[in-house]
Amino acid sequence: MQVQNNAEGAQSLGQPDAVWLLKKNCSLSPYQLLAIFGSLAVVSLAVAAYWASQGAWVVVPFAVVECLALGCAFLVYARHVNDHERIDLVTDQVVVQCRQGSRQSRLALPRHRVRVELDPDHGLVVLRAGSQQTAVGRYIDHEARAQFLKEFRGALTPAI
Repeated sequence: MQVQNNAEGAQSLGQPDAVWLLKKNCSLSPYQLLAIFGSLAVVSLAVAAYWASQGAWVVVPFAVVECLALGCAFLVYARHVNDHERIDLVTDQVVVQCRQGSRQSRLALPRHRVRVELDPDHGLVVLRAGSQQTAVGRYIDHEARAQFLKEFRGALTPAI
């Protein structure tokens, strides 16, 4: 979880007071993943080619199926590597932007009406404003959610 607080005077420029970026901790970039997939495919197909040259041609279809299954799994991983939730606390509103795969959504809630609570069933942080609500924190662990909840509540209440 990354928290960015802007300096005073940022409000007049329309920039957020605080920004929380809740995202997965992915250890591989898509390019690294492609390199690993390529090396695994080359090794698997080389072994299959060796056994096919020795007369065991039935190994080749299994190697191809293995490469296709591995490729599908890597595509699913690569599609969701940039999933995140971004919460911007602006002067008069709370803006929640979610990215999941190729889908993106944006919800703006009036800051003075936002209530924050922890959903006991799923453990996610729920932001409510009247009939509008959204749950955030699906990409971070329980401890990071508790920290976000504490920080967000503190930032949401106006300084006296």
